[in-house]
Amino acid sequence: MLIHDYFPHARRLWDRGELIVGPFLAVRRLAREGWPIDVVPLGELPWPTKLGRKVTSLAVVLGHSRGT
Repeated sequence: MLIHDYFPHARRLWDRGELIVGPFLAVRRLAREGWPIDVVPLGELPWPTKLGRKVTSLAVVLGHSRGT
Protein backbone atom coordinates (compact mmCIF):
# COMPACT_ATOMS: atom_id res chain seq x y z
CA MET A 1 0.00 0.00 0.00
CA LEU A 2 1.33 3.46 -0.87
CA ILE A 3 0.96 6.15 1.78
CA HIS A 4 1.92 9.82 1.83
CA ASP A 5 2.93 12.24 4.58
CA TYR A 6 5.14 9.55 6.13
CA PHE A 7 7.99 11.23 7.99
CA PRO A 8 10.47 8.56 9.15
CA HIS A 9 11.31 8.82 12.86
CA ALA A 10 8.85 11.77 13.00
CA ARG A 11 11.54 14.09 11.57
CA ARG A 12 11.17 16.82 8.98
CA LEU A 13 12.13 16.04 5.40
CA TRP A 14 12.24 19.70 4.38
CA ASP A 15 13.56 22.79 6.15
CA ARG A 16 10.16 24.44 5.84
CA GLY A 17 6.68 23.07 5.90
CA GLU A 18 4.50 21.21 8.31
CA LEU A 19 5.56 18.05 10.10
CA ILE A 20 2.74 15.51 10.00
CA VAL A 21 3.43 12.69 12.45
CA GLY A 22 0.10 10.84 12.24
CA PRO A 23 1.05 8.25 9.60
CA PHE A 24 4.37 7.48 11.31
CA LEU A 25 2.72 7.10 14.72
CA ALA A 26 -0.06 4.91 13.30
CA VAL A 27 2.39 2.53 11.61
CA ARG A 28 4.56 2.38 14.73
CA ARG A 29 1.52 1.56 16.88
CA LEU A 30 0.36 -1.19 14.52
CA ALA A 31 3.84 -2.73 14.52
CA ARG A 32 4.01 -2.61 18.34
CA GLU A 33 0.61 -4.32 18.49
CA GLY A 34 2.02 -7.18 16.43
CA TRP A 35 0.73 -6.37 12.97
CA PRO A 36 3.08 -7.99 10.44
CA ILE A 37 4.01 -4.83 8.51
CA ASP A 38 7.09 -2.95 7.42
CA VAL A 39 7.37 0.51 5.91
CA VAL A 40 9.80 1.42 3.15
CA PRO A 41 10.09 5.19 2.68
CA LEU A 42 10.80 6.08 -0.94
CA GLY A 43 13.29 8.71 0.22
CA GLU A 44 15.07 10.52 -2.58
CA LEU A 45 13.70 10.48 -6.11
CA PRO A 46 15.57 11.21 -9.36
CA TRP A 47 13.47 14.36 -9.97
CA PRO A 48 12.72 17.51 -7.97
CA THR A 49 9.70 17.22 -5.67
CA LYS A 50 9.14 19.95 -3.10
CA LEU A 51 11.03 23.09 -2.12
CA GLY A 52 13.81 22.35 -4.63
CA ARG A 53 14.70 18.98 -3.12
CA LYS A 54 14.31 15.44 -4.41
CA VAL A 55 12.99 13.88 -1.20
CA THR A 56 9.42 12.59 -0.87
CA SER A 57 7.14 11.68 2.02
CA LEU A 58 5.76 8.72 0.06
CA ALA A 59 6.27 5.27 1.56
CA VAL A 60 5.22 1.71 0.78
CA VAL A 61 3.64 -0.38 3.53
CA LEU A 62 4.47 -4.07 3.16
CA GLY A 63 2.70 -6.91 4.88
CA HIS A 64 4.33 -10.24 5.67
CA SER A 65 3.25 -13.50 7.21
CA ARG A 66 3.33 -13.71 10.97
CA GLY A 67 6.28 -15.66 12.27
CA THR A 68 8.58 -14.88 9.33
